[in-house]
Amino acid sequence: MRRLVLGLALLSGLGCGPATPAAGPTGEPGELRVVAGGIDPAPLLNPVAEVAAAAGAGAVQPVGAAVLGEGDQVGSFVEVPQDECMLAVARAGRSVRDVDLVVYSDGGDRLASDEAPDPRAAVLICPPHPRRVFVAARLVTGPGMLALGVMSVPAAKADGVARAVGVRGRPGEDTGKLSAWPGLEKKIRDRRAAVGSRWEDVRRAALPLDPRAYTALSMVLPANRCLDVLVTPSSAIGGIEALVLEESGRVVARGKPPGRDRTFLLCSAVRQTLTLLLRPRSSSGVAAVVVGRSPEGAVDELATRAWVDAATPVVPLAQAVKRHRLRTKALAMGAPTQLAKATLGAGAPTVMKVDLAKGCSRIDVVGGKPLAQFTAELWSQDGRLLSRALGGETAALFHCGPAGKARLEVGARERGGPIAVDVRVDDGPPQVLLDHPLAAARLLQRLEARRGPVNVASLAAAKVITLAADTRGSLVIEVPAGQCHEIVAAAAGAARGVELRLGGAGGEATLHRGDRVANERVCAGQDKLRLKLELAVASGAAKLLVLRTDVPQ
Repeated sequence: MRRLVLGLALLSGLGCGPATPAAGPTGEPGELRVVAGGIDPAPLLNPVAEVAAAAGAGAVQPVGAAVLGEGDQVGSFVEVPQDECMLAVARAGRSVRDVDLVVYSDGGDRLASDEAPDPRAAVLICPPHPRRVFVAARLVTGPGMLALGVMSVPAAKADGVARAVGVRGRPGEDTGKLSAWPGLEKKIRDRRAAVGSRWEDVRRAALPLDPRAYTALSMVLPANRCLDVLVTPSSAIGGIEALVLEESGRVVARGKPPGRDRTFLLCSAVRQTLTLLLRPRSSSGVAAVVVGRSPEGAVDELATRAWVDAATPVVPLAQAVKRHRLRTKALAMGAPTQLAKATLGAGAPTVMKVDLAKGCSRIDVVGGKPLAQFTAELWSQDGRLLSRALGGETAALFHCGPAGKARLEVGARERGGPIAVDVRVDDGPPQVLLDHPLAAARLLQRLEARRGPVNVASLAAAKVITLAADTRGSLVIEVPAGQCHEIVAAAAGAARGVELRLGGAGGEATLHRGDRVANERVCAGQDKLRLKLELAVASGAAKLLVLRTDVPQ
């Protein structure tokens, strides 16, 4: 059409007739009319919808369509029948070269994704799945039109539909994003299955490396989260040096053998910008770097299964104590009492005696320059571990119960430095916490890690579930329309392998496992959500303390 108009313009210049716009009867310009309504997604979605329908899918339901720039997205929440699959498809106009399609749960877990360098994307999720998911299509390369739609698929026909429309990124399968590096996505899945928790990719890069100088890559580590960093060199590289530095230039972690890959788990209580430095020992080549981000509060879960490096700023002790007390100022507990000051040395831990008051005690260990990462443990007089925490600048320990004596053991992992210990007491905590002190401490630590300083009174609604060997306990929970709840379950004794399932009438919806604590976030759509909560442990009898709390939508 553009060529035709240009041709007419050239002809008009040669005297072959005017090229002026059509005018009204009086010679004035015609009336311009704005047409109401949005972009029709049907021309983009109908071809793939017909293919999917022929394989057994239901009618397509458009989620949205828009003209987008690079990095923009279109998406919406979708409620999925518990016993059916959901197919999501994204199709783009001719000017678009790459589209990514991702399905998330309410808790932020990535359920499926298609991230291949292609303007067509399709993903499929099948039971067990959450009742409500968020589907998003993002325009990666080439601005233009993008349409997103979803289709219901009977579970029995899921494989046929997946083959017909070219689905990528089903659980346990590659997303297509790393097709240029065969085997890398499987390596990522195996790595994250080994360390636990849940992860969302935030950075993937292929870096050229030269032995004459370090190659640098910056990474943002948000507060109360962890980064999982995997470095995989190409076959041309025999060995590789890998370092992680804080903003001050201090080395936070060093990659070590065995194997050719280098991995890091980096956690922080405050937002940090870190730098990854890579250099091959001899020959040049390329290394793939994949960075994943954990949910808030994952550090206590990860520390039980892997080595965690704490990346926190190193400041003088007085400054660290001042800003920690400002951070905990709003707590509805007694004023802090400084139990002790000490200087840690690398190697043997420093031991302090603690007189625990009746109620719930909060013991904060604050570290100062030049101290790096440290561990803090609270032990009873008869040798029972009451609470444990991993610290960078701070570490919080909790204990609920009668008055008694205990000992606090604090040890530096790599480099020593000064510490100060603050103690706060809530002398009127909920009785359920006094009855189950170990589970109470675990609940408080998980909430502290996810939300920051937490008031003991907020655990008053916790319920006790008693499990016999090889059995499951259950509760029915209701989430009001438009609200989100978080469920946290903590083992009251020595039981390990806590399992938390949330399911509707049609079957299992979500499943999360933890060592001593498990948590899951669930949101209701336009209607009230009624779910069955099932709890279990890996083996033996146990008591679990279960808390349901409101969280922002």
